[in-house]
Amino acid sequence: MPLIAFLIALPLIIFGMQPEKSQCFGQTNKGALQYGDRPDFFGPNYGSYCHICVLALRTFGHAPVIRTLEAAYARLEKSHPETYFLYGEIGFPWGGRFPPHRTHRNGLSVDFMVPLKDGLILPSHMGNRFGYDVSFDDQGRMIGDEASYLYARHNKVAKIDFEATAIHLLALEAEARKRGGRIARVFFAPGLQKILRKTSQGKTLFQKIAFNKRPSWVRHDDHYHVDFSFPCTPKR
Repeated sequence: MPLIAFLIALPLIIFGMQPEKSQCFGQTNKGALQYGDRPDFFGPNYGSYCHICVLALRTFGHAPVIRTLEAAYARLEKSHPETYFLYGEIGFPWGGRFPPHRTHRNGLSVDFMVPLKDGLILPSHMGNRFGYDVSFDDQGRMIGDEASYLYARHNKVAKIDFEATAIHLLALEAEARKRGGRIARVFFAPGLQKILRKTSQGKTLFQKIAFNKRPSWVRHDDHYHVDFSFPCTPKR
C-alpha cells in the first residue's frame, strides 16, 4: 500500500470503518486482502492478545472471518460465561506477507491463544512476545517463568482448558457455516490434540474439523492456528 494511501486510510483502518466490501485473494500462504476488517479490542468474554499489535494493524481479516469470530464469542458468552478468550494475530488490512508467519496472507488465518482453567488468562506482554513464547508440557500445564508468576499471584497451577478449546472451535465451525464458509484446518500441537480428543466434545470436534497430523515448524502449544475456507478470488 502506498504511504499516502495508507495515511489517508489509517483512521478508517484503526476504527474498523471500511468504505468498501472486504475481498480476499489467493491462498493463506500466497494471497492478499482488500478492505480487511478487525474485531473489537475486547468484548464481555474476549480480548486482544496485544493492544499495541492492534494499533500496528496486525489483527485484520476477511470480514466473514471477523463476523464468525465475534459470533462464536457471543455464543460462548451465553454457554460458558466464566471463560475468557484471547484472539491472537490475524493479518494486515491489505494482506500479503505477515512476518514471522508463513500464512495469514489473505485474511482467512486466525491465531487463538489457548484458554486457561480456573479463571486464569494467558500472560501476554512484550517479554513473552505477547503470549507466543509461553510454553506448556504434554499434559497442558504451563511451564517456565510465566507458570511461576501465575502460581505466585493466584496460587493456581495454570492449565489449558481443553473443554473450552473444543467448544470454541465447534462454535467457530458452526458460525462459519452460517456465513457460507467452514474451518479448513486447525494447527495445534499433536501431543495436546490427544487430550483434546478426550474432552466431552472431542469425538464430534475431530469428526467435523481437520487437524494437522504432524508437528509444524511452530509447536502451537500456546495457541491454535485456524485456517478458514471462504470463497476468494484466485488472483488479485
